[in-house]
Amino acid sequence: MANRFFNPRVGTQYQKGFINGKKVLILGASHYCLLNSSEKGFVCPVWKECTSREIRDSSKFNTCCPAYEANGWIKEYGVKLEDRAQIEVDNFFDAPSSYKTYSNFTNFIIDYFGFTNAEEVWDRLAFVNYVQYVLPTTATPSFDEGDIRNFEAFLQTLQELHPDIIIVWGTKTRDHFKKPYIQNMVDKLTMQENDYFWDLDYKGKSYIIVNCWHPSDYFRWHGSLDNFYKALKEVL
Repeated sequence: MANRFFNPRVGTQYQKGFINGKKVLILGASHYCLLNSSEKGFVCPVWKECTSREIRDSSKFNTCCPAYEANGWIKEYGVKLEDRAQIEVDNFFDAPSSYKTYSNFTNFIIDYFGFTNAEEVWDRLAFVNYVQYVLPTTATPSFDEGDIRNFEAFLQTLQELHPDIIIVWGTKTRDHFKKPYIQNMVDKLTMQENDYFWDLDYKGKSYIIVNCWHPSDYFRWHGSLDNFYKALKEVL
């Protein structure tokens, strides 16, 4: 099993930087699938195995996701399950009301930083989720030592994209970062006195982590935007 399954979505202008030349990686939480009920109009025949918390590996269905096949995406576009980040952001452009998480984050960037539209925002960002298999619910679980692969995949992405700033969505990933078995995998991973910031040193490069509420957590997200903006302005 490879450490990273989901490929990051890298904006076409990512290398030029988000603001002031600073390259920014968004580390989301997880991808999920709810196609285990006829209420969704399609029941995935491999849902139980693909989203198993015991197996924690969806790669078997990378090129044969039944939902993608039913939508015609595999035949028409050649998409793979590993491209989920790219697929979700691109679908968000077409139907923003169906993707509240991306809408909330994008609207914050547009309102506070003066970008003109969603495409401009995401063209300057890289994005990947932390969990490296498909979850069976919208709720991200608490992580344990069986989830080390997620952190190893994150480190692989850092080595490839070399961001200056990493925006981490939500508390579950942050809590995993606090585990000794995770911190021992890098040279430094410590929270600053301000809860927003972490310092990460790995293989000769230093990174700044900014941890915010997950954009899907409506009330906490919208109640913290001014403080999140101030935190970002400190490092951008």
